[in-house]
Amino acid sequence: MKRRQTEMNVLRGKGYKGEKKEKKINPITTARGEVKEISRREMLLHGDIFGILTGIFMQDGPFLILRLLLIIKYRVYSEMHIFFTCKNAIALSLLVYRLCILTCSGEDEEDIEHQEQESRLQNVQQAVLSENFQKAGAIQLAG
Repeated sequence: MKRRQTEMNVLRGKGYKGEKKEKKINPITTARGEVKEISRREMLLHGDIFGILTGIFMQDGPFLILRLLLIIKYRVYSEMHIFFTCKNAIALSLLVYRLCILTCSGEDEEDIEHQEQESRLQNVQQAVLSENFQKAGAIQLAG
């Protein structure tokens, strides 16, 4: 019965959608004691985001501020201070860039690949079940 319905949907141009995979949602407890549900991707990125924020606020950020203060207010112009100021500025900009990339919401590569495979399957099914293909005798449907 299900196969016949699938064939009818393909003939109507709907194609076979396949079984939809539900994303797993994992519950976590926030600092306030609230239970919040997050996806697997967000759960995996949580540690990376924490590490990046630690690097920004405890390493490169304070040292960049201190070195800029030394250069601007106290006029310390040694090559070493200028070099490390540039190093901290570059490291801080890379950390901010990585943080932006990780927090941007986009489709997962698996979802995109799954959609491409579905569209290929729909094209093949439509070609196989088309009337011209059946008239040529290339395929005989059961039923």
